[in-house]
Amino acid sequence: MPMKHFPLLPLMFLFTLISGCTPAVLITSASIATQTATDPRSTGRQIDDGTLTLRVSHAISSAGLPPQARVTSTVYQGDVLLTGEAPDDATRQAASETVNSVSGVRHIWNEIRTGSPVSTGQKVNDT
Repeated sequence: MPMKHFPLLPLMFLFTLISGCTPAVLITSASIATQTATDPRSTGRQIDDGTLTLRVSHAISSAGLPPQARVTSTVYQGDVLLTGEAPDDATRQAASETVNSVSGVRHIWNEIRTGSPVSTGQKVNDT
């Protein structure tokens, strides 16, 4: 059948594709608005902390830490909490020094655990 009999078919197909995205966008927007509204920090501080989180994460991943080191960071009002695992104290200190070199960091709380890696079974029990 020629396409001239169905001029709206492509448009209707497009609407069915777009309609699936609308609920996801609305839910995500509502979630972000709620999180921003309930956070005691100003919106500017939240943005600054988000930017600092990215810079700290990039610094840690570029630091050349041993592959056994698993370091994550959390930023709140410019203070950085380091958590995870390191094979030795030198690696733990290297992570802290790396983060200290990032502009905007006020204080570092280094809670990186040193020693042998935590087993998968222990991780499952912890979660």
